[in-house]
Amino acid sequence: MRGRGRSAVANVSGTALIASTYLAWYVLVSGNLVIKVIVVSILWVTYHAFSALYVEGKPPFRQSVKPYHSSILWFISLPALAYGLYIVSGLLPLVVLIEPTVRAFIVTKEGKLPMNDLRRRVRRIGVGLLIESLVLACLILVLIYGLP
Repeated sequence: MRGRGRSAVANVSGTALIASTYLAWYVLVSGNLVIKVIVVSILWVTYHAFSALYVEGKPPFRQSVKPYHSSILWFISLPALAYGLYIVSGLLPLVVLIEPTVRAFIVTKEGKLPMNDLRRRVRRIGVGLLIESLVLACLILVLIYGLP
């Protein structure tokens, strides 16, 4: 891509691509490829694209991407995700959409990070997103396999 390997588009695309490999791994370890798994996989990829776009929008040197662009992505995807989850599993699984939707509303009011102490602030955002991603992964596992 001629020097665009560190661009926001490349980083978000790479994150979404990595998240999309989980569906292939699920099938490779003898998982049944049913519609519920496909819907959850689309949710997983969209969530990670949303998170990556949020992180790419925070640094002050990324002028072309704003933090609220991640909210636009989430709100465009939300009706299809909600409908898909509702069709395959009913109302209860829609709980997994609450945290990202609340965060998308909060992000609409956020701006860029200041240059001072940028590395620490980005690291803090990364750790927070890691924790949120692990919680979502646990909720998704409960959604797919049900409670014991």
